Amino acid sequence: MTITLLIPEVADTDDTVERAIWLYDGRLNFAGGHGNYLGSFPNLVTDRRESVNIITWADLRGQDLVSRDDVARLLQKYGPVFPLGTNIEDLAPAAFSSGVGLTLETQAAAAVLSAAWAYLADRGATWKSVPGEWSQYGYLRCPRDWFIARLKDGPALPELIGSSWREGASVRGVITLLTREQVVLPVGRYFVVDLAGATALLMRSFERAREGAAANEWGSSFEAAVQAAIDTTPWKPTGALRLLIGKKVKDENGNVITDIDAVAFHAGTLWLVSVKAFQAGPDYAVGAYDAVRRISRKAMAASEQWNGCLERIRRLPSALGVVLPDGCTLKGLVVMPFVPYVPVGSSAAQPVGDLCHVSSIHELIAVALRT
Repeated sequence: MTITLLIPEVADTDDTVERAIWLYDGRLNFAGGHGNYLGSFPNLVTDRRESVNIITWADLRGQDLVSRDDVARLLQKYGPVFPLGTNIEDLAPAAFSSGVGLTLETQAAAAVLSAAWAYLADRGATWKSVPGEWSQYGYLRCPRDWFIARLKDGPALPELIGSSWREGASVRGVITLLTREQVVLPVGRYFVVDLAGATALLMRSFERAREGAAANEWGSSFEAAVQAAIDTTPWKPTGALRLLIGKKVKDENGNVITDIDAVAFHAGTLWLVSVKAFQAGPDYAVGAYDAVRRISRKAMAASEQWNGCLERIRRLPSALGVVLPDGCTLKGLVVMPFVPYVPVGSSAAQPVGDLCHVSSIHELIAVALRT
């Protein structure tokens, strides 16, 4: 009997898809996640009026911008879970200004967080010198009757998110929602509240407007958020360069070249930023082929368009209408709310400094802060 050995043969040596996946995964890791599909960039720590503030929670071990040495030092003295004063309007400004985007989940999450802080405050446990399960594990245990009584008072922050439960929900319906989301877990005569889970529910509870004037307001809000975020970093532009923010740039014949959505400046480089508040949606988050292809095409088209605008401005820098610093280099960047999947060879993936030409706001801020 003759035995024929099977010899492996490479059918395809094209690794462009694999390299694009590696690039995408690496960018997700660097940015600390997909990003914010709402098209907003919240400023968690607030100093604004108390009426719109709420206490959210974060885990020190998940803060990428805090060095390992600092984390280790802090954990020797404090628990890993800590509270943050958060301006709820900053989480999704357009939802509050347009009135489109607030949900029952928004109310439920805000109610849990408000109740949790009140419970701790009533027991003098909001000081760093009083540790407990909430700071060590991120969980709070409170009596069922007390928690239900709080919900019967109605939503927290009623002037912002309504004085009655949306969708005609009852207190029982709100508790069912929170239990389904595993934010509130019934244990005997108590409820165990997952503080980080309640915070995460609040962050994802807003629904972005998809059309009409409200959708435009969400887009404008993201443009403002990008510049505000840049202004918290060493890349904040100063002086006359700030006149470029929102500027309509025209050629010598008065024809509009483009609008500049945001501006950054660092180490002799002036970054002109095109902001694209693309909507991804849950299908993109789970990697649905059509959704990924749609966003990829939008990102590549935005990149090519912005490259064309920058070329025209480089040929006629006087169109900017400001005196640029000596030796200033112009670079263009397209910023989205989330990390896009783009082909490696496309203009959207081309490196611009330490960024890709089309980057998420989280990537931009991470690079700027680590400068």
